[in-house]
Amino acid sequence: MEAQNNATIASTSQTDNRTKIVLIIMGILLLILGVTVFLFYTVTSRKMKEFKQKQLEQYRINHPKKKHLSYDQTGLYVPSWERAKYQSPLIIGLVLCIIGISFITSQLA
Repeated sequence: MEAQNNATIASTSQTDNRTKIVLIIMGILLLILGVTVFLFYTVTSRKMKEFKQKQLEQYRINHPKKKHLSYDQTGLYVPSWERAKYQSPLIIGLVLCIIGISFITSQLA
């Protein structure tokens, strides 16, 4: 009976070690994915600038007497759905990094 209990305890500790290793690997992968998603922000910020430039060009076509105004002076704005689309890599990357860090720290503590 005691040998069976020892075998069960050894099996459980082996499973615990495997679970810890898997969670640490998942945490590292989530961190890498989060950093990769942050890199997409450079692409989306460029696209937001292009969107603003197109808006400004259209404004200057519609208002030929106000060609000297900058984007901020015209009162134009980026719609909320466009802003959400262009800012989503920041939010997704941050969430992935937080989850990855929590996986790693929960297993190392």
